[in-house]
Amino acid sequence: ICIPIFYGGNSWWSTEEEIAIVKEVKRLFLNPHPKFIAQNAQFDMIYLADKWGVEVTNLWMDTMIAFHCVYSELRKGLGFLSSVYTNRPFHKDSGKGGPDELWHYNCLDTVVTLECALAIKEELNEFGTMEFYNEHSHRLIKPIIAMQRRGVRIDLTKRREIDKNLEKELVEMQARLTKAVGHELNPNSPKQMSEFLYKEMKLPPQRSKITGNITANAEAINTLSKRFPNPIFNLVLDIRKVRKLLSTYIRAPLDNDGRIRCSYVITGTETGRLSSRESVYGSGTN
Repeated sequence: ICIPIFYGGNSWWSTEEEIAIVKEVKRLFLNPHPKFIAQNAQFDMIYLADKWGVEVTNLWMDTMIAFHCVYSELRKGLGFLSSVYTNRPFHKDSGKGGPDELWHYNCLDTVVTLECALAIKEELNEFGTMEFYNEHSHRLIKPIIAMQRRGVRIDLTKRREIDKNLEKELVEMQARLTKAVGHELNPNSPKQMSEFLYKEMKLPPQRSKITGNITANAEAINTLSKRFPNPIFNLVLDIRKVRKLLSTYIRAPLDNDGRIRCSYVITGTETGRLSSRESVYGSGTN
């Protein structure tokens, strides 16, 4: 069953009806008897807690995390899981033709998640990783949700100080680079760097191991610096490093309360360590 709440930014029900639905949903999730299943439960549970004050008390399985405990090296999206465990046609590119299609898509997601969960349960037992899932991975979900919702408070004074110092360092390094090469050069521009390295300096073109295309990435510059030592190479890499620090970390957007929030991903690595990325709301960073 799919119960719509809003569509296209508009409420689907009257205020009184929506309040009644939310109360019933809250009562359902507080019931200790139903066993709930989710694909990427952290996402859903954060929204339920933040928007409606709903706590899920009896999550039985997160299919994405459980699958990771069987095949840590494989993709974990529901479309992939559906292709492994069900005979259903691929449906993840549907649901875009209007509300009826969207509700149908939501119901398919729900049914597929259940079917996958039952099949993954069998494989957890077969692989001997059911206990690991229950005692380690599954038990991480709620603490990590608490971490994600609380966020990390940022020392704004210290952040401004670091920003000022790095910006000053960046300006000085950029000036040294301009003087060394004889013109303006943007180290973050693949086009400018390729022209500078392979046309101006006439160095042997380096190719990406992934695409096979000519590249001026960090690996290429490091390779060239070993064969053709030149202080310009280190200067370019240092400028890139400082720009990365500033744009990705020091100037990362904060939430209104001065905290930074991100998603901690239990399935983010093959080895079992956590990875991180932006929050479920699109704020924060790795």
